[in-house]
Amino acid sequence: MLTQLIYKKCYKSVFRLLLSRYFNLVLKIMKFLLISYIFIICNIKNIVLFDLTKLENAGLNSDVFISDIAVYFNRAFLTVPRSTCQNNITNPTLVEVPWKEFNTILKVKYNKPIEQQLWAKCDELQNSVSLAKESFKSKLWILDAGNEYCTPKIMVYNVFHNMFLDEVIDLRNIPRKGLNTIIIENSTIPGNHRAFISSPGFSAILVCDLEKLQCKKIKMVTASNHPKSLMIYSMAFSKTSSDFYFVDKYTTQVYSADLNNFINWKDKTSINTTFLGQLMGQSSGLETDLKNGLIYYLTRDYAVVRWIIGTPMAAENHNVLAQSYKRMPYVSRIFTDPQNGIWALVNPFSPENCNTDLTDLKKLDRVAKIMRYNRLLDTFL
Repeated sequence: MLTQLIYKKCYKSVFRLLLSRYFNLVLKIMKFLLISYIFIICNIKNIVLFDLTKLENAGLNSDVFISDIAVYFNRAFLTVPRSTCQNNITNPTLVEVPWKEFNTILKVKYNKPIEQQLWAKCDELQNSVSLAKESFKSKLWILDAGNEYCTPKIMVYNVFHNMFLDEVIDLRNIPRKGLNTIIIENSTIPGNHRAFISSPGFSAILVCDLEKLQCKKIKMVTASNHPKSLMIYSMAFSKTSSDFYFVDKYTTQVYSADLNNFINWKDKTSINTTFLGQLMGQSSGLETDLKNGLIYYLTRDYAVVRWIIGTPMAAENHNVLAQSYKRMPYVSRIFTDPQNGIWALVNPFSPENCNTDLTDLKKLDRVAKIMRYNRLLDTFL
Protein backbone atom coordinates (compact mmCIF):
# COMPACT_ATOMS: atom_id res chain seq x y z
CA MET A 1 0.00 0.00 0.00
CA LEU A 2 2.81 2.38 0.86
CA THR A 3 4.50 1.64 -2.47
CA GLN A 4 1.31 2.34 -4.43
CA LEU A 5 0.81 5.60 -2.56
CA ILE A 6 4.37 6.66 -3.39
CA TYR A 7 3.80 5.78 -7.07
CA LYS A 8 0.60 7.84 -7.19
CA LYS A 9 2.33 10.84 -5.66
CA CYS A 10 5.20 10.48 -8.14
CA TYR A 11 2.79 10.30 -11.08
CA LYS A 12 0.96 13.39 -9.88
CA SER A 13 4.22 15.28 -9.42
CA VAL A 14 5.44 14.32 -12.89
CA PHE A 15 2.08 15.24 -14.43
CA ARG A 16 2.08 18.65 -12.75
CA LEU A 17 5.65 19.25 -13.86
CA LEU A 18 4.83 18.39 -17.48
CA LEU A 19 1.66 20.45 -17.36
CA SER A 20 3.46 23.52 -16.03
CA ARG A 21 6.31 23.09 -18.52
CA TYR A 22 4.20 22.60 -21.64
CA PHE A 23 1.20 24.72 -20.76
CA ASN A 24 2.83 27.90 -22.01
CA LEU A 25 3.97 26.06 -25.14
CA VAL A 26 0.40 24.93 -25.84
CA LEU A 27 -0.85 28.46 -25.35
CA LYS A 28 1.75 29.78 -27.77
CA ILE A 29 0.77 27.18 -30.37
CA MET A 30 -2.92 28.02 -30.01
CA LYS A 31 -2.15 31.74 -30.29
CA PHE A 32 -0.05 31.11 -33.41
CA LEU A 33 -2.85 29.09 -35.03
CA LEU A 34 -5.40 31.79 -34.19
CA ILE A 35 -3.23 34.56 -35.64
CA SER A 36 -2.55 32.46 -38.74
CA TYR A 37 -6.28 31.87 -39.21
CA ILE A 38 -7.03 35.58 -38.90
CA PHE A 39 -4.17 36.40 -41.28
CA ILE A 40 -5.51 34.00 -43.88
CA ILE A 41 -9.00 35.46 -43.57
CA CYS A 42 -7.76 39.03 -43.87
CA ASN A 43 -5.66 38.31 -46.94
CA ILE A 44 -8.17 36.46 -49.05
CA LYS A 45 -8.39 38.55 -52.17
CA ASN A 46 -10.04 38.50 -55.58
CA ILE A 47 -13.09 36.61 -54.33
CA VAL A 48 -16.05 37.20 -56.60
CA LEU A 49 -18.86 37.42 -54.10
CA PHE A 50 -21.65 37.12 -56.60
CA ASP A 51 -21.42 35.73 -60.08
CA LEU A 52 -21.99 38.25 -62.88
CA THR A 53 -22.93 35.41 -65.23
CA LYS A 54 -26.10 35.05 -63.13
CA LEU A 55 -27.03 38.59 -64.16
CA GLU A 56 -26.51 37.70 -67.80
CA ASN A 57 -28.56 34.53 -67.35
CA ALA A 58 -31.38 36.74 -66.09
CA GLY A 59 -31.21 38.82 -69.26
CA LEU A 60 -29.15 41.68 -67.78
CA ASN A 61 -25.85 43.10 -68.93
CA SER A 62 -22.97 42.78 -66.48
CA ASP A 63 -22.65 46.59 -66.42
CA VAL A 64 -26.26 47.20 -65.35
CA PHE A 65 -26.82 49.71 -62.54
CA ILE A 66 -27.63 48.00 -59.21
CA SER A 67 -29.12 50.32 -56.61
CA ASP A 68 -29.39 48.09 -53.53
CA ILE A 69 -28.59 44.66 -52.12
CA ALA A 70 -29.80 42.42 -49.31
CA VAL A 71 -27.92 39.29 -48.24
CA TYR A 72 -29.79 36.30 -46.85
CA PHE A 73 -27.38 33.51 -45.85
CA ASN A 74 -25.82 32.41 -49.17
CA ARG A 75 -28.22 34.40 -51.37
CA ALA A 76 -28.06 38.00 -52.49
CA PHE A 77 -31.04 39.96 -53.80
CA LEU A 78 -30.41 42.97 -56.04
CA THR A 79 -32.63 45.85 -57.09
CA VAL A 80 -32.11 46.96 -60.69
CA PRO A 81 -34.19 50.11 -61.35
CA ARG A 82 -35.82 50.20 -64.75
CA SER A 83 -35.81 54.01 -64.57
CA THR A 84 -32.01 54.30 -64.36
CA CYS A 85 -29.64 54.57 -67.32
CA GLN A 86 -32.07 53.44 -70.00
CA ASN A 87 -32.50 49.99 -68.53
CA ASN A 88 -34.73 47.85 -70.75
CA ILE A 89 -38.24 47.65 -69.33
CA THR A 90 -38.38 43.96 -70.24
CA ASN A 91 -35.46 43.23 -67.93
CA PRO A 92 -36.16 42.04 -64.38
CA THR A 93 -35.98 44.68 -61.69
CA LEU A 94 -35.38 42.21 -58.84
CA VAL A 95 -32.67 39.56 -59.25
CA GLU A 96 -31.28 36.82 -57.05
CA VAL A 97 -27.65 35.70 -57.32
CA PRO A 98 -25.49 33.41 -55.13
CA TRP A 99 -23.61 35.13 -52.32
CA LYS A 100 -20.31 33.29 -52.47
CA GLU A 101 -18.69 34.40 -49.23
CA PHE A 102 -15.60 32.29 -48.54
CA ASN A 103 -17.04 30.57 -45.44
CA THR A 104 -20.41 29.71 -46.99
CA ILE A 105 -21.44 26.18 -46.06
CA LEU A 106 -24.64 25.89 -48.04
CA LYS A 107 -24.31 25.92 -51.81
CA VAL A 108 -26.75 27.40 -54.28
CA LYS A 109 -27.20 24.94 -57.11
CA TYR A 110 -29.47 27.11 -59.21
CA ASN A 111 -31.33 30.39 -59.19
CA LYS A 112 -34.95 30.36 -60.15
CA PRO A 113 -35.98 33.59 -61.91
CA ILE A 114 -38.21 35.79 -59.79
CA GLU A 115 -41.60 36.13 -61.40
CA GLN A 116 -44.32 38.82 -61.19
CA GLN A 117 -42.25 41.63 -62.74
CA LEU A 118 -44.20 42.34 -65.91
CA TRP A 119 -44.02 46.00 -67.00
CA ALA A 120 -47.25 48.03 -66.74
CA LYS A 121 -49.00 45.26 -64.79
CA CYS A 122 -49.59 47.28 -61.67
CA ASP A 123 -50.12 44.45 -59.19
CA GLU A 124 -46.62 43.19 -60.03
CA LEU A 125 -43.18 44.66 -59.32
CA GLN A 126 -42.42 47.58 -61.66
CA ASN A 127 -39.36 49.54 -60.66
CA SER A 128 -37.54 48.37 -57.54
CA VAL A 129 -35.13 50.97 -56.17
CA SER A 130 -34.36 49.62 -52.69
CA LEU A 131 -35.01 46.67 -50.41
CA ALA A 132 -34.46 45.58 -46.82
CA LYS A 133 -34.76 42.34 -44.89
CA GLU A 134 -36.97 42.18 -41.83
CA SER A 135 -35.13 40.78 -38.81
CA PHE A 136 -36.01 37.26 -37.65
CA LYS A 137 -38.21 36.78 -40.71
CA SER A 138 -37.59 35.53 -44.23
CA LYS A 139 -39.21 38.65 -45.69
CA LEU A 140 -37.78 41.18 -48.10
CA TRP A 141 -39.60 44.52 -48.25
CA ILE A 142 -39.11 46.03 -51.70
CA LEU A 143 -39.62 49.70 -52.48
CA ASP A 144 -41.26 49.94 -55.90
CA ALA A 145 -41.07 53.50 -57.26
CA GLY A 146 -43.64 52.71 -59.94
CA ASN A 147 -43.80 54.26 -63.41
CA GLU A 148 -46.07 56.31 -65.64
CA TYR A 149 -48.63 53.51 -65.56
CA CYS A 150 -48.47 52.31 -61.95
CA THR A 151 -48.32 54.10 -58.61
CA PRO A 152 -45.53 53.45 -56.06
CA LYS A 153 -45.91 50.66 -53.53
CA ILE A 154 -44.04 48.36 -51.17
CA MET A 155 -44.13 44.65 -51.94
CA VAL A 156 -43.07 41.68 -49.81
CA TYR A 157 -41.05 38.74 -51.09
CA ASN A 158 -40.71 35.57 -49.02
CA VAL A 159 -37.18 34.27 -49.57
CA PHE A 160 -37.99 30.91 -47.96
CA HIS A 161 -40.92 30.10 -50.25
CA ASN A 162 -39.53 32.14 -53.18
CA MET A 163 -42.73 34.02 -53.83
CA PHE A 164 -44.38 37.40 -53.41
CA LEU A 165 -46.91 37.66 -50.60
CA ASP A 166 -50.25 39.42 -50.66
CA GLU A 167 -48.92 42.05 -48.25
CA VAL A 168 -48.71 45.32 -50.19
CA ILE A 169 -48.47 48.91 -48.95
CA ASP A 170 -50.00 51.37 -51.40
CA LEU A 171 -48.07 54.63 -51.82
CA ARG A 172 -50.29 56.22 -54.47
CA ASN A 173 -50.25 59.60 -52.69
CA ILE A 174 -46.46 59.77 -52.57
CA PRO A 175 -44.41 61.38 -55.41
CA ARG A 176 -42.50 58.53 -57.01
CA LYS A 177 -39.50 60.58 -58.16
CA GLY A 178 -38.15 61.12 -54.66
CA LEU A 179 -38.38 57.53 -53.45
CA ASN A 180 -34.92 55.99 -53.12
CA THR A 181 -34.28 54.09 -49.87
CA ILE A 182 -36.01 51.74 -47.45
CA ILE A 183 -34.46 50.58 -44.18
CA ILE A 184 -36.04 48.50 -41.41
CA GLU A 185 -35.55 49.01 -37.71
CA ASN A 186 -33.75 46.12 -36.03
CA SER A 187 -36.19 45.65 -33.19
CA THR A 188 -35.91 42.48 -31.10
CA ILE A 189 -39.65 42.50 -30.45
CA PRO A 190 -41.62 40.47 -33.03
CA GLY A 191 -44.30 42.53 -34.75
CA ASN A 192 -42.63 45.79 -33.74
CA HIS A 193 -40.62 46.36 -36.91
CA ARG A 194 -40.94 49.68 -38.66
CA ALA A 195 -39.72 50.72 -42.09
CA PHE A 196 -38.29 54.15 -42.77
CA ILE A 197 -38.46 55.41 -46.36
CA SER A 198 -36.92 58.39 -48.12
CA SER A 199 -37.93 60.64 -49.60
CA PRO A 200 -41.68 61.27 -49.85
CA GLY A 201 -41.16 65.02 -50.07
CA PHE A 202 -39.01 67.80 -48.71
CA SER A 203 -37.91 67.43 -45.06
CA ALA A 204 -39.94 64.27 -44.53
CA ILE A 205 -39.70 60.52 -44.32
CA LEU A 206 -42.29 57.77 -44.42
CA VAL A 207 -42.63 55.60 -41.31
CA CYS A 208 -44.46 52.32 -41.91
CA ASP A 209 -45.98 49.76 -39.58
CA LEU A 210 -45.06 46.49 -41.30
CA GLU A 211 -47.61 44.46 -39.36
CA LYS A 212 -50.59 46.70 -40.13
CA LEU A 213 -49.27 47.76 -43.57
CA GLN A 214 -49.77 51.43 -42.78
CA CYS A 215 -47.49 54.41 -43.43
CA LYS A 216 -47.41 58.01 -42.32
CA LYS A 217 -45.37 60.98 -43.47
CA ILE A 218 -43.30 62.50 -40.66
CA LYS A 219 -41.64 65.89 -40.98
CA MET A 220 -38.04 66.08 -39.75
CA VAL A 221 -37.70 69.44 -38.00
CA THR A 222 -34.32 71.20 -37.98
CA ALA A 223 -33.07 74.12 -35.90
CA SER A 224 -33.97 77.62 -37.01
CA ASN A 225 -30.48 78.30 -38.39
CA HIS A 226 -30.51 75.27 -40.71
CA PRO A 227 -32.29 74.69 -44.03
CA LYS A 228 -36.03 74.20 -43.71
CA SER A 229 -36.31 72.11 -46.87
CA LEU A 230 -34.16 68.99 -46.80
CA MET A 231 -34.03 66.30 -49.44
CA ILE A 232 -33.37 63.23 -47.30
CA TYR A 233 -31.36 60.80 -49.39
CA SER A 234 -29.29 58.39 -47.31
CA MET A 235 -30.38 56.88 -43.98
CA ALA A 236 -28.96 54.45 -41.42
CA PHE A 237 -29.77 53.12 -37.96
CA SER A 238 -27.13 53.13 -35.25
CA LYS A 239 -25.95 49.71 -34.10
CA THR A 240 -24.85 51.01 -30.70
CA SER A 241 -27.67 53.36 -29.67
CA SER A 242 -31.25 54.38 -30.44
CA ASP A 243 -30.16 57.05 -32.94
CA PHE A 244 -31.22 57.31 -36.55
CA TYR A 245 -29.04 59.19 -39.08
CA PHE A 246 -29.86 60.82 -42.38
CA VAL A 247 -28.18 63.09 -44.92
CA ASP A 248 -29.49 66.04 -46.91
CA LYS A 249 -28.68 65.40 -50.56
CA TYR A 250 -27.93 69.01 -51.51
CA THR A 251 -26.05 70.37 -48.50
CA THR A 252 -24.48 67.02 -47.39
CA GLN A 253 -25.42 67.94 -43.82
CA VAL A 254 -25.92 65.06 -41.38
CA TYR A 255 -28.70 64.92 -38.81
CA SER A 256 -29.80 62.45 -36.17
CA ALA A 257 -33.06 61.67 -34.43
CA ASP A 258 -33.79 59.50 -31.40
CA LEU A 259 -35.92 56.46 -32.26
CA ASN A 260 -37.50 56.73 -28.81
CA ASN A 261 -39.28 59.83 -30.14
CA PHE A 262 -40.98 57.61 -32.71
CA ILE A 263 -42.74 55.45 -30.12
CA ASN A 264 -46.07 57.24 -30.61
CA TRP A 265 -45.30 58.25 -34.18
CA LYS A 266 -48.86 57.62 -35.38
CA ASP A 267 -50.00 60.54 -33.21
CA LYS A 268 -47.25 62.85 -34.42
CA THR A 269 -46.64 64.90 -37.54
CA SER A 270 -43.05 65.95 -36.87
CA ILE A 271 -39.87 64.88 -35.05
CA ASN A 272 -37.06 67.13 -33.82
CA THR A 273 -33.60 66.41 -35.17
CA THR A 274 -30.02 67.20 -34.12
CA PHE A 275 -27.48 68.68 -36.51
CA LEU A 276 -24.21 66.70 -36.41
CA GLY A 277 -22.08 68.33 -39.09
CA GLN A 278 -21.33 68.21 -42.78
CA LEU A 279 -19.82 65.39 -44.79
CA MET A 280 -16.51 65.98 -46.54
CA GLY A 281 -18.24 66.17 -49.91
CA GLN A 282 -21.03 64.73 -52.04
CA SER A 283 -21.64 61.19 -51.00
CA SER A 284 -23.65 58.04 -51.54
CA GLY A 285 -24.32 55.11 -49.30
CA LEU A 286 -24.58 55.43 -45.53
CA GLU A 287 -23.98 52.70 -42.96
CA THR A 288 -23.04 52.29 -39.32
CA ASP A 289 -20.89 49.66 -37.65
CA LEU A 290 -20.65 47.96 -34.27
CA LYS A 291 -17.87 50.30 -33.15
CA ASN A 292 -19.84 53.56 -33.36
CA GLY A 293 -18.67 54.50 -36.82
CA LEU A 294 -20.61 56.14 -39.67
CA ILE A 295 -19.40 55.03 -43.09
CA TYR A 296 -20.06 56.67 -46.46
CA TYR A 297 -18.66 56.92 -50.00
CA LEU A 298 -17.10 60.17 -51.25
CA THR A 299 -17.99 60.39 -54.94
CA ARG A 300 -15.34 63.02 -55.70
CA ASP A 301 -12.46 60.98 -54.27
CA TYR A 302 -13.70 57.42 -55.02
CA ALA A 303 -13.16 56.66 -51.35
CA VAL A 304 -15.05 54.94 -48.55
CA VAL A 305 -14.47 56.83 -45.31
CA ARG A 306 -15.46 56.30 -41.68
CA TRP A 307 -16.37 59.02 -39.21
CA ILE A 308 -16.26 58.39 -35.48
CA ILE A 309 -19.73 59.34 -34.22
CA GLY A 310 -19.66 61.88 -31.42
CA THR A 311 -16.52 63.67 -32.58
CA PRO A 312 -16.47 66.88 -34.64
CA MET A 313 -17.10 66.05 -38.29
CA ALA A 314 -13.65 67.18 -39.40
CA ALA A 315 -11.11 65.46 -41.65
CA GLU A 316 -8.94 64.40 -38.71
CA ASN A 317 -11.84 62.38 -37.31
CA HIS A 318 -12.24 60.41 -40.53
CA ASN A 319 -10.43 57.29 -41.62
CA VAL A 320 -10.07 56.31 -45.29
CA LEU A 321 -11.04 52.63 -45.45
CA ALA A 322 -10.67 52.12 -49.20
CA GLN A 323 -9.93 54.32 -52.20
CA SER A 324 -9.68 53.39 -55.88
CA TYR A 325 -11.32 54.54 -59.08
CA LYS A 326 -10.71 51.21 -60.81
CA ARG A 327 -12.12 49.25 -57.89
CA MET A 328 -14.91 51.65 -56.85
CA PRO A 329 -15.87 54.11 -59.61
CA TYR A 330 -19.23 54.53 -57.90
CA VAL A 331 -20.77 53.00 -54.76
CA SER A 332 -24.56 52.96 -54.56
CA ARG A 333 -24.82 51.23 -51.16
CA ILE A 334 -22.64 50.37 -48.21
CA PHE A 335 -24.10 47.39 -46.42
CA THR A 336 -23.54 44.97 -43.56
CA ASP A 337 -23.44 41.22 -44.18
CA PRO A 338 -24.85 38.57 -41.78
CA GLN A 339 -21.43 38.36 -40.06
CA ASN A 340 -21.42 42.17 -39.46
CA GLY A 341 -18.77 42.79 -42.09
CA ILE A 342 -18.93 46.00 -44.12
CA TRP A 343 -19.17 45.88 -47.92
CA ALA A 344 -19.63 48.33 -50.80
CA LEU A 345 -22.03 47.73 -53.69
CA VAL A 346 -20.09 48.91 -56.72
CA ASN A 347 -21.34 50.27 -60.03
CA PRO A 348 -19.38 51.38 -63.10
CA PHE A 349 -21.20 54.73 -63.12
CA SER A 350 -23.56 56.87 -61.09
CA PRO A 351 -27.29 57.07 -61.90
CA GLU A 352 -26.81 60.70 -62.98
CA ASN A 353 -23.91 59.88 -65.33
CA CYS A 354 -24.68 56.82 -67.41
CA ASN A 355 -21.24 56.20 -68.84
CA THR A 356 -21.21 54.11 -72.01
CA ASP A 357 -17.41 53.77 -72.28
CA LEU A 358 -16.64 50.90 -69.94
CA THR A 359 -13.39 49.76 -71.54
CA ASP A 360 -11.41 50.04 -68.30
CA LEU A 361 -14.16 48.59 -66.12
CA LYS A 362 -15.09 45.36 -67.86
CA LYS A 363 -13.73 43.19 -65.04
CA LEU A 364 -15.21 45.27 -62.24
CA ASP A 365 -16.15 43.33 -59.10
CA ARG A 366 -19.61 44.49 -58.08
CA VAL A 367 -18.98 44.19 -54.35
CA ALA A 368 -15.89 45.30 -52.46
CA LYS A 369 -14.91 44.17 -48.98
CA ILE A 370 -14.33 47.18 -46.73
CA MET A 371 -14.02 45.72 -43.22
CA ARG A 372 -14.47 42.23 -41.82
CA TYR A 373 -15.72 41.83 -38.27
CA ASN A 374 -14.11 39.23 -36.01
CA ARG A 375 -16.49 38.11 -33.26
CA LEU A 376 -13.77 36.44 -31.24
CA LEU A 377 -11.63 39.55 -31.01
CA ASP A 378 -14.63 41.92 -31.16
CA THR A 379 -12.90 44.11 -33.71
CA PHE A 380 -12.86 44.99 -37.40
CA LEU A 381 -10.02 43.67 -39.54
